[in-house]
Amino acid sequence: MAVFAWPFLVLGLLMAAYGGRLLITGRNFSGFLGRGITKSDELRMKRAPAAFFRAVGTLAGLAGLLLIFFGALFAIVPNQPDRRLGALALAVLGFFIIAMVVSLIWLLLLAGRNRLFRWDKP
Repeated sequence: MAVFAWPFLVLGLLMAAYGGRLLITGRNFSGFLGRGITKSDELRMKRAPAAFFRAVGTLAGLAGLLLIFFGALFAIVPNQPDRRLGALALAVLGFFIIAMVVSLIWLLLLAGRNRLFRWDKP
C-alpha cells in the first residue's frame, strides 16, 4: 500500500463522518466545531435553518467520499495504471464534481435566502 494514500483515507473518513452527522441531524455542532469566527458569525449560525446544515453536510460528505475513493485508488493501483482505470477515475471525479457543484449552489441559495453571508447584518 502506498504511504501517501493514508492522509487521503483519514481525512476522507473524518470529513464523511462530519458531513454525515450534519446531514442526518440538521443541527450545528456545539463547542469548537460549531463556533463562528466572530460574534456575528455565531448569531448567524444560531438563526440558520436545518436545511443549511444539511447542505453543508452534503458538501462535506461528498468531499470526504471523494477523498476516500482517491485514497483507496492510490493504495490499490500499481505504479503503472492502465487506461481503463484512468477512465474510471475520471468518471467518478466527474460525478463527484457535478454533485458537489449542485450542493454548493444549494448551499449558496440557502445562505442568500436566509441572509447568512458575512456582509448581511445579523
